[in-house]
Amino acid sequence: MKKLLLLILIAISCTLLSGRELNEFFTTRDYVEYRNDKGRLIGETFTFDEDEFSKDDLYKKFFVIYHFDGSLDDVEITYAYSPVLKGIEIVDGKPVNLQITKRGDVVTVSNPVNMGSY
Repeated sequence: MKKLLLLILIAISCTLLSGRELNEFFTTRDYVEYRNDKGRLIGETFTFDEDEFSKDDLYKKFFVIYHFDGSLDDVEITYAYSPVLKGIEIVDGKPVNLQITKRGDVVTVSNPVNMGSY
């Protein structure tokens, strides 16, 4: 347990020091930015058809350390932690900064979590 906690702390530290934004990984997709009242980027989302990328492709692209799944109505949800992305949210007691949702054949990738609709 101590090793896992240490790994998570190191991963979070690396994220804070060198995290990147989603738009550095995707260039031609439907992209939405969420900004606070001071104009600071607080979240971002890309949407694309499911046949463009598999979950495994996304895990590799973002060097995902761990992930866990859930669902809400007809939406499949995956929460993950990537050391190469900025931002952290706590979900079920775990730090996450990548959310992948799938509704029908549409996939949404969000950092740190989806702030809009699926």
